[in-house]
Amino acid sequence: MTITDNRTVIRQSNIELLRIIAMSMIVIHHILIYCFQKNIEGFYFLNSLVVGGVNLFTLISGYFGIKLKWKSIINIISITLFYSILSFLATLLIYKEPISVPIIVSTFFPIDSEAYWYVTCYFFLMLLSPLINTGLKRLSRSQLLFIMGALVYINCFSSWIFQNAINPKGYTTMQLIFIYCIGYIIRNYITVKRLNINKLVLGGVISYVIIALITPYAWRFFYYNNPFVVVFSICIFLFVMKFHFTNHFVNSFAKSMLAVYLIQEGLFGRKIYNTIYAFQNEASTPETAAIIMLYFFGLFILAFILEWVRLNVFNKLNNSLGIYLETRLNLSQS
Repeated sequence: MTITDNRTVIRQSNIELLRIIAMSMIVIHHILIYCFQKNIEGFYFLNSLVVGGVNLFTLISGYFGIKLKWKSIINIISITLFYSILSFLATLLIYKEPISVPIIVSTFFPIDSEAYWYVTCYFFLMLLSPLINTGLKRLSRSQLLFIMGALVYINCFSSWIFQNAINPKGYTTMQLIFIYCIGYIIRNYITVKRLNINKLVLGGVISYVIIALITPYAWRFFYYNNPFVVVFSICIFLFVMKFHFTNHFVNSFAKSMLAVYLIQEGLFGRKIYNTIYAFQNEASTPETAAIIMLYFFGLFILAFILEWVRLNVFNKLNNSLGIYLETRLNLSQS
């Protein structure tokens, strides 16, 4: 998930489309988990199609590389805090949520309290990115091959199979570092246009089938560090990367994808998921389908509108503060 974007060039719309696809996968995954809790026909086959969304986001970051600046740090803190407070207020007004110390702490310190686990892990990845980038650039091919082998061993063998505490389920900064490095390798060592589409599709289909068939008997096959989930995400990434195009609407719409995540993963978003879960237990299948579709598209539209408002209100302040800090302590890498 590329949360901040420091590029000055025109965005590649295939990459921006990947952001939209990845976020759609994440939202659908959450709908299946929170609203149905496995109680839906075809749950495992549906969830297997979308479980790779988080890895897909991180691949985008690794492909372009995180260029750490104060503006990036301020942006991720401000957007997370904005939606955390907004979620708290909405919950208070609509659901009459009782105020407690843990909720207040989580609201005003959303990154440190891990209110949004991915943002927390991504923020740590950002802070470490100068070290990671420098290390990757200075490694020889043989050294890079060894490091990637080590990362596969740590994440997909020791952690996934034996539930090593460093990354038991893929919800950690270690997982993001692993996927980030894969994105770096794709950018620097793989010629995407030469890849065979049929082989990418075949690799994705095989990975998907394995995940879907085995997960009912071993839930860990839905973990993000499952090697088949990793391969599935890579196949989707490479497949979409082969189709270059430019579309200003796609580029503009993709900017609100983090907002989508923050809205539905926040305190208010979880309440909405609980409400849908309660509703679908009483409603008919057509009614449930209608509510789910309304929620899905409404979520993306709401995020787009709120991001437009937020950027118009806070963007100048964020930029000014970022420029001021950059003049005091330049974090940019040469």
